[in-house]
Amino acid sequence: MPLLSEQRRVVFMHYRGHGQSPDPPRPWRLSIPTLADDAAAACEHLGIGPVVAVGFSMGFPVALELYRRHRERVAGLLSLAGPSGRVLDSFQGTQNFRRLLPLALAATKIARDVTTRTWRKWLPSPLSRELSLRSGQVNAERIEVADLELYMRGIAAMNPELFLAVVDEAQRHSAADVLPTIAVPTLVVAGARDNFVPLATMRALVAQIPRAQWKVYPAATHALPAEFPLEIADEIAGFIDHTVAPSMSSGT
Repeated sequence: MPLLSEQRRVVFMHYRGHGQSPDPPRPWRLSIPTLADDAAAACEHLGIGPVVAVGFSMGFPVALELYRRHRERVAGLLSLAGPSGRVLDSFQGTQNFRRLLPLALAATKIARDVTTRTWRKWLPSPLSRELSLRSGQVNAERIEVADLELYMRGIAAMNPELFLAVVDEAQRHSAADVLPTIAVPTLVVAGARDNFVPLATMRALVAQIPRAQWKVYPAATHALPAEFPLEIADEIAGFIDHTVAPSMSSGT
């Protein structure tokens, strides 16, 4: 979000074993509440807050847990294609991926070296990129190929066993019970062509949040932040200026 960061302080959190965060020692503590506590600790360390917690995809359950566990640190919530939990229940419109996850986890543990080599060779490959562009999983007319390649390289750099463990934790976890209790401004942004978290799932999410704002991008897929970066930045800025800031001033 370069444009947004020119106007406001933007902090990207790298979960344990993601991005610039090193792999944690075993036993891994990767539960969604633990990741929310990490976010609260990062805010305390940086001396910031309350914040607008933005969660993309699996990040929104983390944002919801941050709200549940550290209410005083959250001024607003924003979901970018993020459900409340159980992230594989509606993935691609089927529950097959949820059923296959235990097998994938077992495979990474049994054949750890082979899995890692395959993972790191396949994900950043030109073939993987072309399949993503041609399959309709992303909007090939909107997304920059360089952004897609950057994302693929980032995932490929991760320990595949740890990545699947995080997905498993996200699948087990649900913060749906938090939704009706939310008392801070909330914006939910969805892509109408999202096959990862279908529009029906996002519509059901927003219906459970009191006074939530709702925005749908008809041409967006699950990669909507990369497909509509300027529009999303404007969306977030407007939400902060016109909804979050007034609510903080009024004390509501």
